[in-house]
Amino acid sequence: MTVKARTQRSINAPKQVVWEILDDFPAIAGWSAGVQKSYTTGDTENTTGIGAERRCELGGKKLLDERIAAYTEGESMTIDVWNVEGLPLKSSKTTFGVRATGDDTSEAFIEAEAEPKIPGVIQKLMHPILAKSIAKNFSGLLDELAAEAEGRPQ
Repeated sequence: MTVKARTQRSINAPKQVVWEILDDFPAIAGWSAGVQKSYTTGDTENTTGIGAERRCELGGKKLLDERIAAYTEGESMTIDVWNVEGLPLKSSKTTFGVRATGDDTSEAFIEAEAEPKIPGVIQKLMHPILAKSIAKNFSGLLDELAAEAEGRPQ
């Protein structure tokens, strides 16, 4: 059973500033406290756009291998998590996006569909808790994105 979550946040920074942070795909560890180390992987040198890959080391033996599966320059990217270690997750598809709400303001969002590594019956019972937990984690990630964007020179 797929768990879906969506969250959004207003940011006091122009859309372009927010997008530059998101678009620097391998550099998420520079602004997200939950990622201890991140770097480009795969056969390509691409650091953004469809096919770009990164590994996110989350601490301990927890890691995610991710690949950009869909990409609209300056607007959104969809990331497939295709290898997970140390977390109760099989896979996920997450879309990060940003839109302008004014000259110096924007709104970022995260939409996710995750497939947990939890047996079906238990997953059904825990579905609302899992969805709420994922949304809370993504809300924190958007807070970190906002702090990074708002701290950059405009």
